Amino acid sequence: MLYFNLNGQFYPENELVLGIKNRAFRYGDALFESMHANGMSVYFFEKHFTRLTYGMKMLKMEIPYNFSMVFMANEIESTLHKNRLFQGARVRLMVFRNGSGLYSPETNKISYLIEVEKLESDTYDYNVKGLIIGIYTEVRLTRSIFSNLKTGNSLPYILAAIFRDENKLDECVLLNEADELVEGTGSNIFLVKNETIFTPNLNSGCVAGVMRHQIIKTARNLGFTVREDFQLTEKELKACDEVFFTNAVKGIRWALAFNNKRYFNRISRILHSKLLEIQ
Repeated sequence: MLYFNLNGQFYPENELVLGIKNRAFRYGDALFESMHANGMSVYFFEKHFTRLTYGMKMLKMEIPYNFSMVFMANEIESTLHKNRLFQGARVRLMVFRNGSGLYSPETNKISYLIEVEKLESDTYDYNVKGLIIGIYTEVRLTRSIFSNLKTGNSLPYILAAIFRDENKLDECVLLNEADELVEGTGSNIFLVKNETIFTPNLNSGCVAGVMRHQIIKTARNLGFTVREDFQLTEKELKACDEVFFTNAVKGIRWALAFNNKRYFNRISRILHSKLLEIQ
C-alpha cells in the first residue's frame, strides 16, 4: 500500500480526499514536477523547485510563507520514508489552487500533493535498445507564456501518447503550428549533426525541462557546440546523425530509427556517462 501526502497529511493511495469541485480536476488549474529520487534526495531539486515557484507566480497562485525549498524537500523525504522507498523512486509534486468557483477562483491559496512510486533503477539508465520514433501531427502545440510550464492541461501529450501506442512506436515528436519540432510526449528532444547539438528554442513551445537545462550545460562544459537558435523541422530530423530525448525521471534515451532513417548514439552515450558523475 502506497501513501500520498496532501498538505502534510498522509492518506492511502486509494482514498478519495479531493472533491468534485477541485480546480485541478475541473480546469487543470495546477502545476506539477516529476522528479527522480534516490535515497532521500531528489536529483536537481533546486531547479525543479525554482521552475515550480516561477510557474506559481505566473499563474498568480499565493505562495505560503513556509513553502520553501527546504520545507518541500523535507516533505518529499517524509513521503519517501512513509512508503519505505529508500532507493530509486519517481516523485510527483503537484500544486493546485484551492476552492471552487467557475473560471474566477474563490481564492488564490494553494494545496500541495506529493505522490511517490518505485522505479526500476536507482540511477539514470541508458536504454540498450534505441527508440523507434514518429511524428504526431493531429494536434499542434501552441506557443504561449504557459508553454514552458508543466501544467494540469496535458491533452496534446495524451493524444500524442495514444498515437504512439496505436502505431507501436517508442516515442513521437510533437510539432507547433509552424511545423517545427517541439518535444516528445514527456521529454525534450535533441538532434546531433556533425558534432553540433541542436534543441528547440524555448520559444518553440517546449517545456523548459530541468534535464534539458542540465544536458545543455553538461554538453557545453564538455566542449560541444549547442544551438538553440535553429528552427528544427522534419527535414533536420531526417538529416541528423543522432536523436535523443531527455527528462528528469529517465535521463537520456537515444533513438535508433525514424521511418527508414537510422541513427548513431555516440554523443548521447558520452552525455549519459557524464550525467551519472554529477547526480
